[in-house]
Amino acid sequence: MSPLETEFHRKCNEAHEYLILVKNAFRNAEATISQYQRAIGGFEQVRTAYHAHTGRDFQPIST
Repeated sequence: MSPLETEFHRKCNEAHEYLILVKNAFRNAEATISQYQRAIGGFEQVRTAYHAHTGRDFQPIST
């Protein structure tokens, strides 16, 4: 993986982890629907950029 691909993957992984965090907070009534929607939108944005650059679908890596 090139350094740029690694950076795209890192950003996608961070957005995915944040989405999971907000989704769980939303389920526990600790986050608002707008926070959840922003997390989804942010993840979709970086996932789309990853696909556009690499031609591959993002697969999260658990940390």
